[in-house]
Amino acid sequence: MKKPIGPKRSPRGPVQTRSKTPRGRFREVGGGDWLCGLVDVPPVRDADGNLQPAKALIWARASGQVLSAQVLPEVDVESVEAAFSEAIEEPMNGRPGWPKRLLVGQPELAEMLQVACGDRVSIVVGPVPMLDVIGREFAGFLAERAAAGGVSILGTGVESARMGSFFTAAAELYRRQPWGIVPSDADVIEVRLPELDNEELVVSIIGQNRQAYGFLVFPNYDVYEDYLDMAERATPDAPPEPLVGMMALNFERLADIEPELKALAQAGAWALAGPMAFPWPLVIGDDQVPRSPDAQELSLLEAITLALVGYLGNQAQFQSAMRDGPPYVAKQRVFVAEQWFTVELEFPHPVEQESPAA
Repeated sequence: MKKPIGPKRSPRGPVQTRSKTPRGRFREVGGGDWLCGLVDVPPVRDADGNLQPAKALIWARASGQVLSAQVLPEVDVESVEAAFSEAIEEPMNGRPGWPKRLLVGQPELAEMLQVACGDRVSIVVGPVPMLDVIGREFAGFLAERAAAGGVSILGTGVESARMGSFFTAAAELYRRQPWGIVPSDADVIEVRLPELDNEELVVSIIGQNRQAYGFLVFPNYDVYEDYLDMAERATPDAPPEPLVGMMALNFERLADIEPELKALAQAGAWALAGPMAFPWPLVIGDDQVPRSPDAQELSLLEAITLALVGYLGNQAQFQSAMRDGPPYVAKQRVFVAEQWFTVELEFPHPVEQESPAA
């Protein structure tokens, strides 16, 4: 049986990393009349890193409460359909829902929306002055953030195509639903990547409490235990601080992702498993501040992600190890950044396996 390590002490969710888009007037959803229109916003970077003109598609209630805002590098039927689906399925606030009528500022946009809505929603074309006000506020917000350095998911040495490869791996893991296979975030897995000089990583799958999804990576078991000790003393208002050397993959709601990042993902055709599955990779640096991984760190996270997909695909062997069967030890070969890596995984973690009785 597994050596007990005390009560199941949860790492209590994801590493907190960034502020969400300010909401302010961005509240309320569902039913009634919606306003919809395109507004000019500051340029966004395409998959090659070049600045390109962009427009934002704004959705709001007649009261001016914004439901969704998407920056679109290209305005076409496909992008408008995707934006409408996001607005009704994953609004920034409130419950999902369809409008009864759309008041649209541009005739060409109305034609595209007709494809998305069919006969379910009445579409009326005409001036929408409220959107002019909202659009100016939104464009100003984006400009201020760009002047402050913006928000980026691309770390040092990471280009759009490289991040796209990571997104593809993360989408595979999300579809595997590892939090439905691993019963607790305290059921940790040892991961070894000799080719990347990582021999004793500890991986904790999170998401069993349905509050945050993904996994945490600790450099070794001692750091993992330090984090558990901090988690025991934590409160909802004071979660445990991330520790130097930790890494994480958090799956975020697409509705909570900054418009520029959604535009970058769209321009790079990054894969998403669904509206709740925008992958956000993180590393805790020496200053204890979360940041985006550099190229080598992203390769490590991608290798772990792909290895978990294959490893947890053998649910029978994992469940046998959970039921006091032999440890589940396996090697996964993964292809990352044009290289093959061997990833060794073991559950239960060797520290937690059966030890001789005292």
